[in-house]
Amino acid sequence: MPPVIEVKGLYCRYGMTHALSDVSFSVEHGDYVGVVGPNGSGKSTLVKALLGIARLDEGEVNLFGTPLADFNDWHKVGYLPQNLNLFNPIFPATVSEVVGLGLLAGKSFPRRISRTDAARIDETLEQMGIADLRRRLIGSLSGGQQQRVMLARALVNQPRLLILDEPTAALDPETRDRFYALLAEINRTHDTTLMLVTHDSATVGSCASRLLYLDKKLIFFGTFREFCASPEMTSHFGDAAQHQICRLH
Repeated sequence: MPPVIEVKGLYCRYGMTHALSDVSFSVEHGDYVGVVGPNGSGKSTLVKALLGIARLDEGEVNLFGTPLADFNDWHKVGYLPQNLNLFNPIFPATVSEVVGLGLLAGKSFPRRISRTDAARIDETLEQMGIADLRRRLIGSLSGGQQQRVMLARALVNQPRLLILDEPTAALDPETRDRFYALLAEINRTHDTTLMLVTHDSATVGSCASRLLYLDKKLIFFGTFREFCASPEMTSHFGDAAQHQICRLH
């Protein structure tokens, strides 16, 4: 089975500025990768490159063994963007309708929700613990509830890869911890491959299985135990910061 994500020698530039330089790594089926790094380190650029949104100036990206330029199986990929504050309070769409948008993208015209689709929407709402909100308007929900709805929209198509770009940035600590627990359950029970971009380097080690540390280039990629035992990472971060990230002490 080919890697879910394979990146080789990736360079991305904005004008003369290097956002990413010579980044290479591969993500296997069932991995849960935490992507961390300082502000401006290229984390969101990496996500956009994987999704075909940002231009690849050099290098290769393969998804499920297929070059990005030839990849058409986007139903295998779920995406939760950084900005979840997308809905006007009077936006006239219910929770069920918003989640159903995750199914319409892969349909040909006329795009309609079938009886099978409706059952899948209900199943996903139950999984997210928001079935009681199905008829509520999306704009009337709290930030944490909206986030679960958006995650349900990303999951309703039963993707094999879920990419999340700092989805917890605007959440309070309690809601954020519940969200992390939910992601760990999805990874464990559905064997969904996860790539979570986060600024929360001190917490991601408690849920993810692998760490990808970016600072415009790849600083580290591997397990948290490997990160903890690496003299190179001790030299780069210092002993205290290294163990705060790895969360093994």
